[in-house]
Amino acid sequence: MKEDRGSILGEPHGLFYSMDGVDLKILEEVRKQGPSNIAEISRLLNMAPSTVSRRLDNLSKKLQFKILANLAYHRIGMRRTIVEIEPEAGDEEKLMDRVFSLSYWFQSYKILGGLGYLIGFKIPDRFYSAYESMLNGFKDTYRIRRLSIHALGEIAGVGPCFRSYDAEAKKWQIDWNDIKKKLTESNPIILNDPPGYEVEVDPLDIQIMFILESDARVSMSEIARITGVSVPTVLNRVKRLMARGLILGYVANILSFPLEDSRLIQLVVNFPREMEMQTFASGLLETPFLLSFQKEIVKFSLFARLYLPNRMFSSLSNLLRSLTRDEFLEGFSIIELNIESEQSRKISTELLDSNGQWKFG
Repeated sequence: MKEDRGSILGEPHGLFYSMDGVDLKILEEVRKQGPSNIAEISRLLNMAPSTVSRRLDNLSKKLQFKILANLAYHRIGMRRTIVEIEPEAGDEEKLMDRVFSLSYWFQSYKILGGLGYLIGFKIPDRFYSAYESMLNGFKDTYRIRRLSIHALGEIAGVGPCFRSYDAEAKKWQIDWNDIKKKLTESNPIILNDPPGYEVEVDPLDIQIMFILESDARVSMSEIARITGVSVPTVLNRVKRLMARGLILGYVANILSFPLEDSRLIQLVVNFPREMEMQTFASGLLETPFLLSFQKEIVKFSLFARLYLPNRMFSSLSNLLRSLTRDEFLEGFSIIELNIESEQSRKISTELLDSNGQWKFG
């Protein structure tokens, strides 16, 4: 079922260190402005548009990474959800075949040290309760040691932050006291649950959004070819999607540390109050380890995907234990993921019916 095997493993990871300071500044601005807004990036960085485009092209070829659009899924009627599931020995193949037969999963990792899986879903809200019941019902058919379902908000933070990287020395300058200060003293950012889950656009808009989610640097003419409409139609649609906030930002699927000496983790952090959660989230945006984070719906909890060197894992664990003792955190858990086990795919727009509503599957 490895339909899109490269979403996080696309980069030859050692080549990160071949980037210079200008490359990193361009990547930072691309994440803010979008890869098609070359003129604005050029103005902000005081360099020629041709230089920005050339450097992006070179980075794309050398590191084999993509710029991806981060979409407001609640505005196309879908809930982001994480499911942790661990079958008993002997039932793994049958259970996971059933899970992967479902239409709305998009990413899966095996959990290190057992038979568990962490699976990302984007489930239409109109039948979310039925889907949740169906997943829980697997416990009646298969032998399952653990199954938990977590409805999440939109991806509010994407990383990593490059500010502590010395591009000239090719070295990260990481100070754990500084990281603690950022996580506990940064200005809070607002993290709200989605206000609703109405489908606000038509199937053509959703098709364009999904294309940009796969590769935000794709040309308007290529999108027109795929969708079967004119280039001016695509341009107008993209401008409207951006103006209405259905595209939340952009992600560079790049890893900052060598694969052979690093680990991918899912960090779940629970907070006593909203203020601590929003302060911690703001600090996460300043770390070199962050890939993404999301708030759990109706809870003061964050789900953060982190990637960090093995030698720093104990420092992170010690910091989190210290914050728990200080009652800044209510608790935390760390799930180590097998990065080589990643499976991913795109949700198909063929699941939309003639009225632009998602079908059960």
